[in-house]
Amino acid sequence: QAGHTTDATNMSLLATASPIVMAAIAHLFLRERLSRFQFFGLCGASVGSSSRVARQARHPSRAALAQGDLWMLLSVFLFAVYSLMLRCRPKTFPQKAFLALLIGIGVLGLIPPLLWQAADTGLSRWTAPSSAPSST
Repeated sequence: QAGHTTDATNMSLLATASPIVMAAIAHLFLRERLSRFQFFGLCGASVGSSSRVARQARHPSRAALAQGDLWMLLSVFLFAVYSLMLRCRPKTFPQKAFLALLIGIGVLGLIPPLLWQAADTGLSRWTAPSSAPSST
């Protein structure tokens, strides 16, 4: 969805904020501290993210966030949460069961946007592609 309303440059620059968001969430909720190498890595990631802000400051007409930018920021946040959840898996919890749990959480998270789209534009019918060879 993000790619429909913003350009690839914006999406890639916003994606570089993923390590920053991950570190912030890990610090706030898991009380993790950054090592020196992690700090320097985050400084590098912040250069990409801040370049977008600097570019928009030079071009006020593009200063507003597009809908795709907001979708991309949401995906960055959700990826950070997912990555941190992987670290929190108890050793006694089987990997396949944890994967099933994460898939279930993901499916539950997709239900509200599905209902929103169904109410807004309706749902399109999906038909399986024909496996018969064409006769042309």
